[in-house]
Amino acid sequence: MSRKTLAAQERLPHKTANTPPSVLTPKGWAWNEPHGFVWGRVANSSSQTIYVSGQSSVDADGNILHKGDMGSQLEKTLDNLELVLAEGGATLANVVSVTYYTVDIQQFFGAMEILTTRMAKAGGKPTSTLIEVKQLYHPDILFELTSVSVV
Repeated sequence: MSRKTLAAQERLPHKTANTPPSVLTPKGWAWNEPHGFVWGRVANSSSQTIYVSGQSSVDADGNILHKGDMGSQLEKTLDNLELVLAEGGATLANVVSVTYYTVDIQQFFGAMEILTTRMAKAGGKPTSTLIEVKQLYHPDILFELTSVSVV
């Protein structure tokens, strides 16, 4: 290991196998808090990482639910994310990074509190990116997310 790598590791918070990732926030940066995301996370390399592919508002058979209702689609998408995470022994609190995709960013902002409230109640503080797209995999899907979790 190089001297530079060792020096960088010494600056990171000490982690044990079951220690949750640390939150990285530059001094004075707080405008992100009401929006439910953080600027960076540090995870222990001995932790298990769970990558979750696109989740949206569908039932167990893939039928699209809540056509035209962004808030209900956000809620169902989080339900589905929790189901996948549970299979890996994780919860929303373990989510360290999320990418949100929406076909209508203004409609998303109108319902975003559903996400931020639910993540906060679960103790989740992920990094996040929000992307507006022309269309998702089906014209009735308004919202989709992918995530990375550390257990």
